[in-house]
Amino acid sequence: MHTGLGQQTGKRRHMPHDAGRTRARRGTVLLALLLGLAATVMPAAPASAHTYLQSSDPAPDARLTAVPDRVSLIFAEGIQAQFTKVTLAVGSGAPAALATDITDQNVVVPVPAGIAGRQPQGSTEPWKITYRTVAADGHPVEGTLTFSVTASAPAPGGPEAATGPAEPGPSPAQAGAPAQQVLPDAAEPFPWPAVGLLSAVTLAAAGVFLLLVRRAQRTGRP
Repeated sequence: MHTGLGQQTGKRRHMPHDAGRTRARRGTVLLALLLGLAATVMPAAPASAHTYLQSSDPAPDARLTAVPDRVSLIFAEGIQAQFTKVTLAVGSGAPAALATDITDQNVVVPVPAGIAGRQPQGSTEPWKITYRTVAADGHPVEGTLTFSVTASAPAPGGPEAATGPAEPGPSPAQAGAPAQQVLPDAAEPFPWPAVGLLSAVTLAAAGVFLLLVRRAQRTGRP
């Protein structure tokens, strides 16, 4: 009779330990779930993964002494040609859409004679290139490139072009400043709200885990 009671007592003593282990395992599972949720809501790495305008010809703020026949844009990574739009505004004129020749991340924009002819000879006007495209990763990229042009020679195809061949003017790269790297727009701030959310979820998960472990230890004591 005493033996039976001893066996029952032994079984009861083992039960809190089993319950404690079960709670500890549940706490571990809960922590894993919370960390997985935090990883899901955490956004991808910021702008470093996206492309941007790396260089151009003419360079930004270049001063050309002749009307260019083309503008070149070079992006850091490949872009999607079907989503690429480029416009040009000469002086205070309305922007006009331009055709593009795209190879990987290189965009060549021919300047039509009709647009170049809008600038009077001897005048200096700002030229503003506006571009919008989509990177290979699906991220939209847009911006502007501004430089000035002094029309010291007849524009290609202009009224005086038929009187005789004009001397070739210097290329955009020779007339303006050397092409330089264009830093990416600071349009994408660091995702501090997401980082704060991730930190809060992680701290909450750690607190719940420690609480469950301590409760399991207290329950498992004889």
